[in-house]
Amino acid sequence: IAHHTQTTAKLTSAARSAGLMPQPKLMPMQETMMAELRETSAASFDRTYIAQQRRAHDMALALHSGYARDGG
Repeated sequence: IAHHTQTTAKLTSAARSAGLMPQPKLMPMQETMMAELRETSAASFDRTYIAQQRRAHDMALALHSGYARDGG
């Protein structure tokens, strides 16, 4: 969490320096994930959270791998 907070602060600062005003907002997939966590029982919360994080990190890895392979 600390690393995500740090990188978000750096990105926000860079955007503001460029004259942009970032509007942090969850994407629809993230809103769905949050709703799922809110509705999940305490007994299955950890399992649901871990599954969501794996999916999200797999997606991030695919994005960055594609960029590294193909460029921007």
